[in-house]
Amino acid sequence: MIADRLQREWRERGRFRPVHASMSLQPNGLVLGCGTVLAGADRDRFGRPRLQVEGSESRLLALLSIAYGL
Repeated sequence: MIADRLQREWRERGRFRPVHASMSLQPNGLVLGCGTVLAGADRDRFGRPRLQVEGSESRLLALLSIAYGL
């Protein structure tokens, strides 16, 4: 069954690199899965981290739709 195969592959990949089963904020941005950057990050004028979403809304929605099967 395809779901079993995907779960097996998910576990295999996790042995070699971090796998984020849910979205997490990393230094390079909002990350999901095996390092897929959903939205990049930079710093505001005060040095605080902020996500760069503007201009990439369609890409972000597409990635989330695929990840969550919508």
